[in-house]
Amino acid sequence: MDKLQILQYKLSLKQRLLKLRRTPSFYFLLGLSGLVVLFIIISTQSWVRDQYHKASLAVIKMAETPVRCWHEMQNSLSTPNQLMIKQLNWAQHLNQILGNRLTELRQENNLLRQRLRYQASDFEHFITTPVIGVKLTNCHQYVFANVGTSQGVQVAYPVLNQGFIVGVVDQVTASTCRILLTSHHLSRIPVYVLYPDQEGIIMGNDSALLRLELKDNHTVCRPGDAVFTSGLGGIYPAHKMIGRINRVSNQYVTVKPAASIKSTDLIQIVIPSQYQLPTTS
Repeated sequence: MDKLQILQYKLSLKQRLLKLRRTPSFYFLLGLSGLVVLFIIISTQSWVRDQYHKASLAVIKMAETPVRCWHEMQNSLSTPNQLMIKQLNWAQHLNQILGNRLTELRQENNLLRQRLRYQASDFEHFITTPVIGVKLTNCHQYVFANVGTSQGVQVAYPVLNQGFIVGVVDQVTASTCRILLTSHHLSRIPVYVLYPDQEGIIMGNDSALLRLELKDNHTVCRPGDAVFTSGLGGIYPAHKMIGRINRVSNQYVTVKPAASIKSTDLIQIVIPSQYQLPTTS
């Protein structure tokens, strides 16, 4: 093919293109191709936008991770610190309460030491004997023991149970005796409350609780305060515990006995030192 034929072929192509441009199908194809190009451009932009958004979120998360870790570490450190502060405050409060109670106990101890120096007990000897009978009714509060005058027991001798005052001998025979308990309505015992230092009288009322009448009605007593015999009258030895205050009201103060006669089979009858125990041949 020579150059003349090539030129003729190109010229025929141009003529065909010119004829095609004059047809509606050309413009349809041109518009369709433009729409395709536009769709490709828009899709490409949305994909780029999505990728940019994802990349931005990834960067933000990477930046937030150290900050979040820092806050979590601070919170984990602050929670034990707050717990330790609360425990420290509670320990300080408990220490203050224990310190106040220790001061009160020291005062009670000093007061008891002073009282022990003021009066010496005249009771030295004890007779331990089993209980052979108990009579506890609304009007009778007695126990019976199998010792009497032949063993040196006399009327008005105090009686202990586990070291605590429980009554006094009110009747005696040669071989037996009857003990009037502190709960009997006829029982009267001079006492003092260790803290505050206040004297009074313990009275029985035929029940499980005793009644305390203080010398000074304005004295402030608290449940749990110890009550001891004062030794006044010479019947009961001094500084023997009777019980603890159970309830305080405007009308009266009740005392719970330290020992219960129902919980033991043995009692101790106190013999004053000026009397000698009878000798057995």
